[in-house]
Formats: sequence, structure tokens, C-alpha cells
Amino acid sequence: MVKATNRSKDGVFITKEMAIERYNLGRDRVMDLANEAGAVIRYGRRVLIDR
Repeated sequence: MVKATNRSKDGVFITKEMAIERYNLGRDRVMDLANEAGAVIRYGRRVLIDR
């Protein structure tokens, strides 16, 4: 699989990896906060977070 290299970090939905980098938190903490806020969107195996 070829990963995209020119993704915008200012989008409405961001990936877990983008959220970890953006908020400088660990993966578990990012997912806990996103679940608590109801911001997790699951699309197949992909997990997006509504920022």
C-alpha cells in the first residue's frame, strides 16, 4: 500500500497519528479523549477523529 505524503493537517477529520503529533499526547490518551467527546469515526479499519 502506498501512503499519501501530502496530507493536510488542517482537515476536519484527522487520523490517530495526526492527532498524536498535533496534541503531543500518547495514543491511548488521544483515543480516550476522542471517545469521551464522541469524536471517533470508524470507517472499516480506519479510525478518524473529528477535531
